[in-house]
Amino acid sequence: MFIVNLVQSWLTQFTALIDSLGIARTTLVASALSIYLAGLVVYRLFLSPLSRVPGTTLSKLTVAKLRFDALTGRMGQASHADYYQHGDIYTLAPNIVVVSDPADCRAILSSHRFAKSPMYEAFALIEETMFTTRSPDLVHMRRRQVGPAFTHARLAKMETVILDCGVREIRRKWDALVGQAGGEAEINYARHFSLATFDIIGALGYGQRFDALRNDRAQIISWVDQYN
Repeated sequence: MFIVNLVQSWLTQFTALIDSLGIARTTLVASALSIYLAGLVVYRLFLSPLSRVPGTTLSKLTVAKLRFDALTGRMGQASHADYYQHGDIYTLAPNIVVVSDPADCRAILSSHRFAKSPMYEAFALIEETMFTTRSPDLVHMRRRQVGPAFTHARLAKMETVILDCGVREIRRKWDALVGQAGGEAEINYARHFSLATFDIIGALGYGQRFDALRNDRAQIISWVDQYN
């Protein structure tokens, strides 16, 4: 309470001083805003640790360019142009850096020291997972638990299951549709590949064959769409 009263007293005295000097409050606010914006520009262009990273001046100053490209569907074209103009590493926004070199990507993804951005918190529907958490300690623990499953020997054992539930099942599905239609059939690529992915995850992650693609369980696709 003492601190609150002290702040209120200071604000009252400061306001009285401004009024006694005949300075309009709007002028004071505009001046303070101008000083803040000028300081922000100087910091982001010259003093920020990211100021030495290649990138356009607009990208270093504001996130507006990134949002505009996202809203207009130009993210792909803009990223392609920025890559050829600035190289493997460049600034996408004041606090966002794009890394394109495969070796650099492996170095970043192989370490738990690099925390994910806050946007991943939106994907934590029930609780944190190794894909959504921003906690380096949880990522490190999950890597030690899951890592052995992704060795070359383990992946080689998964290959048969992936082929059976994926490419081979898709081919059987399409051959059956073509045969039933008398030589020509309309194929829904998005649905069939999504159902094949569901079957692969079920077989590898849960040890159960759901046969979603074979039985054309479209309800599964609607469940996935609800969380996208």
